Amino acid sequence: MLSAPRGLILIAILTSSLTCAAQAQVETQELRVVTRVLPPIVLSDQGELAGFGIDLWNGIAQRIHASTRYQVAPDIGALLERVRSGQADLGVAGISITSARATELDFSEPILQAGLQIMVRSQDADRIKAAKDLVGKRVGTTRASTAAAFLRELHARVYQFTFIKSAYSALLDRKVDAIVFDVPVLSDYAAFGGKGRVQIAGPLLRKEDYGIVFPRNSPLRDQVNDALSALRQDGTYQKLYDKWFTK
Repeated sequence: MLSAPRGLILIAILTSSLTCAAQAQVETQELRVVTRVLPPIVLSDQGELAGFGIDLWNGIAQRIHASTRYQVAPDIGALLERVRSGQADLGVAGISITSARATELDFSEPILQAGLQIMVRSQDADRIKAAKDLVGKRVGTTRASTAAAFLRELHARVYQFTFIKSAYSALLDRKVDAIVFDVPVLSDYAAFGGKGRVQIAGPLLRKEDYGIVFPRNSPLRDQVNDALSALRQDGTYQKLYDKWFTK
């Protein structure tokens, strides 16, 4: 029979060991995160991912004690399917929260205000200014996007590309008359890669918010929302926003 002091010491050692093991297990939790390249939300430089969405997720992952194994999907349709089918634990990119998507998937609280906008060649800015000007026009966007659905409803001639950079090239090569896509993405291209050659035209066509997407009833959603709230409160979110969108 153990004496009282020795028994207490043994209990303390066992408790400490179990606590350390539990902490290690939490800290080594690996999450499969699917994304897609969509500057400035997600960029890829020789296989290294960066961008607002990546920085934000890395901050969230640190708070929920998770490591990340990234997957890169070719387009939004493939991204959503990987989450829906359980091939990924969640998705982070420029993912618009819509009622149709919310019937099959769960979303975090909004991570960024976005929406659909028109972009045209600079010399065509006086010709295409609003949604009505797109009717019958050749309009580029990405495959399976909310913009593609919007353009079909508008009876525009929709040209769908896997990558938004392909739509940019089609616009500059006069293969399409305009692009409709997410305003944070188009604004970044108009300010940098397409500066002087393209410009944003007209008002916002439709407001949309970006969110992090999960399979239905994922226990991760509440954890992520709590971490996102903490990042907003401590100023981290604003620092990341200013880094990628205030230039």
